Amino acid sequence: MAVPRKILMRVIVAPLLVAALVCLMAWGHRLEREGKPNAPLHVLILLVGLISLHEVYGMGEVKGIRSASRAGLVALALLLLPWYLIPLPDVVLLKYVPLLLQWIWPLFILYVLFKLVFRYGTFTPEGGAFTLLGFAYIGLIKYLQESPRPEAYFLLFLLAAGKGSDIAAFVVGKAIGKHKMSPVVSPNKTWEGGIAGGIVGT
Repeated sequence: MAVPRKILMRVIVAPLLVAALVCLMAWGHRLEREGKPNAPLHVLILLVGLISLHEVYGMGEVKGIRSASRAGLVALALLLLPWYLIPLPDVVLLKYVPLLLQWIWPLFILYVLFKLVFRYGTFTPEGGAFTLLGFAYIGLIKYLQESPRPEAYFLLFLLAAGKGSDIAAFVVGKAIGKHKMSPVVSPNKTWEGGIAGGIVGT
């Protein structure tokens, strides 16, 4: 039986992503040994966070929930940005950046509330709640930046578990999947693939 091209792509790309992350971790570890911040990992966390939040807001759009996606992405970028990479005066980095980081949450909540009041016809309470919850959920990635050195290993573990689960679900679902999990929401998902993904992810 010929292996479908999509399966081959997933099986090949996942180890490449893990290898790239391992190289990034080694680079960051070398920087830390030299007494420098782990910039490669912090930039990766920024990119992963922005892509993830964009995906979350995109899923809401599919369901008809209009969110303040641009404001959410800007707020998350400000929260996750490795500020030490930007050539700013020390007074800005030491005094104003921590103040900005402290005020991102309250300012973002105020922005969503103002938008609810002044754009009520186009921006609903459901959209406001979804905007804030998406930002809060993806914003948890900030803890990877602030945790002690094993932060990179958590990220590697999450990537390996997610990719392994995804590959297993896809391969088993395509190979032996017969029972549809949710034909209306996602017609290609099968119970067999879901069980295999759950086992491998666990």
